[in-house]
Amino acid sequence: MPIKNLCVIIRHPAYGREDAYAAIRMASVGNMYGLPSDLILCEDGVWNAVKDQWSETIEMPSNEENFIHAVESGAKVYVDAEALEERGLTLDDLIDGIEVVPCERIAEFILEHDAVLPLCGGF
Repeated sequence: MPIKNLCVIIRHPAYGREDAYAAIRMASVGNMYGLPSDLILCEDGVWNAVKDQWSETIEMPSNEENFIHAVESGAKVYVDAEALEERGLTLDDLIDGIEVVPCERIAEFILEHDAVLPLCGGF
């Protein structure tokens, strides 16, 4: 059975590992080549969506630029509201084009996809 759409889950912070960067790029590339791909950020993965990142200070590619490209390519990006609140973040702290949703809705978004890739540690 062919995969009609993809959901990539990111649970770890933006820097220190390449998983989040690769996950965001995967969604962008999927959308560019006709595989609708979305992202879900939960737990420490919500840090990936913070705007005005200074990745150059640690000599790393910018996850912020990756997210902007992913959204422009058609990816929907969902962020767990509870994880944001636990970390003292609000919608104003996030990159434009990202949707904050209650934790209960995350399972619904996952079930809407044919394939789910739980990057950054799995479940």
